[in-house]
Amino acid sequence: MPPSLSELKVCDLTDFDNMRWKEAMIQELFVPCDAEVILGIPLCASWPNDKLVWHYSADGAFSVRSAYCMIVHFAHQSVGIFREPFRPLTSHPCIKMFCWRVSRGILSSNGNLAKRVSSFNMACAMCGHPKESDTHAVLECPLAISIWEGSDFEPTFWAKRFRSLRDCLGSTCT
Repeated sequence: MPPSLSELKVCDLTDFDNMRWKEAMIQELFVPCDAEVILGIPLCASWPNDKLVWHYSADGAFSVRSAYCMIVHFAHQSVGIFREPFRPLTSHPCIKMFCWRVSRGILSSNGNLAKRVSSFNMACAMCGHPKESDTHAVLECPLAISIWEGSDFEPTFWAKRFRSLRDCLGSTCT
């Protein structure tokens, strides 16, 4: 392919006004068997507008759960993901909800769920710790520690041992 055509995109081969392929151009650029396959691909009659999507969820919408699943997925593949600086979004509604749940003691850790559901497994799914408390899930689990180590928070702050997650948040807010 000539260097001038190396940047060619599918949209360059499409006649959007008539909703057809630019047949002459395709036959000129490609060998006959490839041109035939390309010309056999139907074009969409109505082109939707572009939109932002979060490709880590099935519906394309961002959620804290989908971000958490993405982090866990990459953590299992490579520890290097946590080397990037993490900037907390303290004004985001999800962060506010998280802080409210921590302050009320209703974060959905396995330890809290076991209080409501008999014979519920309280172990941490990430590291196998026998009881996943709020404090363990957010501050003590090896996965949580690696996330905090990759953040731009002062390392001495996260090295402290807090009695509870509430104490940690209280210390952060003061």
